[in-house]
Amino acid sequence: MLNFLYEACHAAVLRCVPWIDDLDEDEHTALDEVLARLLETEVADLIGLFAHSLRV
Repeated sequence: MLNFLYEACHAAVLRCVPWIDDLDEDEHTALDEVLARLLETEVADLIGLFAHSLRV
């Protein structure tokens, strides 16, 4: 379930931040990863899942 959520967050980032494709590859990857992980954590909290991506 978490892998699906994580991949869905990547899709949401691309949909909500269309200018991300204008960045060079390294910037694109970094921003996409950070935003997807943050979104994954927030959504997981809302639906009661433990998202290990950013938990300490």
